[in-house]
Amino acid sequence: MRPPPMRLMVRYGLLALLLATMSSGAWLLYRCVSTSIEAETNLQFTLFALQLVERFVSQTGRWPHSWGELEGVPMREGPFGRDWPTASPEVQRRILIDFGVDPREVARQEPMSFTAIRPIGPYYEYRDYGGVQSLQSMIRKSPVRGQEVITLAEEPQNRRVYDLAFSPRREPLVCAFALERAVQVWDVSTKPRLIATFTPPRPTNVAQDFWDDVHPLAFSNDGRRLAMGYFFAIQIWDFDRRRILYAVPVWWVPETVRFSAAAGGREGTVIVWQADSATHLATLTHKGGPVYGLAFSPNSRKLVATGERGFATVWDFELPSRKR
Repeated sequence: MRPPPMRLMVRYGLLALLLATMSSGAWLLYRCVSTSIEAETNLQFTLFALQLVERFVSQTGRWPHSWGELEGVPMREGPFGRDWPTASPEVQRRILIDFGVDPREVARQEPMSFTAIRPIGPYYEYRDYGGVQSLQSMIRKSPVRGQEVITLAEEPQNRRVYDLAFSPRREPLVCAFALERAVQVWDVSTKPRLIATFTPPRPTNVAQDFWDDVHPLAFSNDGRRLAMGYFFAIQIWDFDRRRILYAVPVWWVPETVRFSAAAGGREGTVIVWQADSATHLATLTHKGGPVYGLAFSPNSRKLVATGERGFATVWDFELPSRKR
C-alpha cells in the first residue's frame, strides 16, 4: 500500500490546525463573554450593596456590624429585581464588606481608594458611578462617627453594670464602670482599652457572699478622686495613685453619690462630708422617702435631692473654706 501523498498530509495538517484554532478562539470568546457577564453582575451587586449600607447609615447613624443587621433594612427590591433579604446569600457570595472599618476613615478616603465594600471576583469599576460618594456624604451627615462594643466582664456572676461616670478630664477621655465586685476604668479616647481596675476592700463586718445591688460612681470636679458606693460605705479613691483614701460608713446601701463637698443618700437620709477628707458636715432628711437623685449647684451652695414620691428637697448651706 502506497503512503498518502505529501499534499494530502499537508491538507489534513492544516485542517487540524484550523479546527484547533477555532476551538481555542471559541473557548476564549466564551471566557470573555462569561467574564464580562460576571463582571457586570458583580457591578450591579456592588452598587446595590452601596445603596444598602447607605440606607442603613441613614437609619441608624452608624456603620453596620453584620449581614444580619443589613438584612433588616427595608429595600424595595434587591439586585436584578430580586426580593430582599431573600437575595442576601447571593449578595454575600459576591460582595465583601469590612464590618470592622472605622466610618471616619471611610468618609475621608478618596473614592478610588475606597475598599470597605468591594466585589469578589471580576468586576467593572464601580467607584465612579456615584455610589461611593453618596455613601461617604451620608456618613459625614450622621452625628454618629463610630461604635465600639466593650466586653467588661466574662464571669456570669459579674456581668451586671450598675453605674458609669466620665472623668471631667479631657486627656485621656476615661469612663468608669461599676460592676458587682470592681470598678473598671477604660480609656475611650480612640480604641477602648482597660487602664485600671479598682477593687473595693470588703469590711470585716460584711459577709463574704454579700454584694450590694447598687454601686454609684462619681468623679471629683478635677478628676483626681473617684467616689464609689460599696459595702454600706462611700469610698473615696485617689484616681491617679489607684489607692483608697478613706471610706465614709453609712447604714444603708448607697443609692447615689455626688461630688462637690460629697454626698450620698438613700432611705430619706443624705450625708454630706468634706471631699478632701472624711470630715462629716451634715446629715439631712429628705421628705420624699428614698433618695434616688442628688445634685449640687455649680457654686456648691445648694444641694437638691429627689426620690420616688414626687418631692424635691433643696438645701442651702455654706461649705467650709479650703485650706490654702
